[in-house]
Amino acid sequence: MLPLNAANPWVASARDALRAPSAWFVLASAGAITATTVFVLPPPVSDWLPIMDGDSLTAVTVNRGALYLLLFISFYATALIGVFWERRPARVGAWALSPSALLGGSIGFGCLTVALGMTYAAGAAHVVADTPPVSWNAATGILLAGLLVLFQCWAEEALFRGWLQPILCARWGVWPGLAITTILFGVAHSARTPSPVAVLNAALAGLMFGLLALRTGGLAAPVAAHFAYNWAEQSIFGLTPNPGVDAMGSVFNFDLGGPAIFSGGADELNGSISVTLVLGAVTLLLGLGRLGSRSAPAPQSAGMSWLDS
Repeated sequence: MLPLNAANPWVASARDALRAPSAWFVLASAGAITATTVFVLPPPVSDWLPIMDGDSLTAVTVNRGALYLLLFISFYATALIGVFWERRPARVGAWALSPSALLGGSIGFGCLTVALGMTYAAGAAHVVADTPPVSWNAATGILLAGLLVLFQCWAEEALFRGWLQPILCARWGVWPGLAITTILFGVAHSARTPSPVAVLNAALAGLMFGLLALRTGGLAAPVAAHFAYNWAEQSIFGLTPNPGVDAMGSVFNFDLGGPAIFSGGADELNGSISVTLVLGAVTLLLGLGRLGSRSAPAPQSAGMSWLDS
């Protein structure tokens, strides 16, 4: 694991940029883009959609894809323009399955699975027997849903962990930069997760993703963790929507019920204390762990790659 200090290469890449933007400007820009996407755009965007009528897999995919494109294209654009304007030196990485991506994916899927297991043990989750049978159409829907989830997760990670966090960490210190990014990420999810536990869990997830970016020196691990958690929740275990399964299909169909402290209530599993305990444990290990620590390598290239090896 890479150190959580000024020698961290993910922080050094922002500190060594040829153009250094103001941290306050970057924070204000990220906050404005996030607020617009979360609190302003959804109602008018939903009025423009659907592009296609019907509930076929094609219609659902096209409509959801258009929604995600309209909501998250500004995240990609801001992060890319910002990083290239800075001319930030970056570590050259692989666009294939890197060790960091495998680590992040395992952590994301493991967190969701353990949290669901705890909720199941508490009697607040059960398997619905009438899950739609596996078919080529269902498998196609699950895979297409995965691509859309990846598009969303990568957008959020590009903005928060790829652009905002390194600059704040370089200007104000690693822990203040990490804390501010975590708070903004939690606020960004507060419109969809109104309960205090759900907002706390969103912030803990942001903290975990931020620590993964710093510990591995890139976006591969946080993108993979974010994707694995969200896709497993939606398309593997069928936890959202609750009750029922996603319109694009799911492998299993778990329904949540019982005490809201375990089931999450209207916020589904993300409002459960089980998620709080699991994410809290993982972030503690990432923040304090020293096993496998290694010295920080110097940035290698001015070419931009957000998936490290």
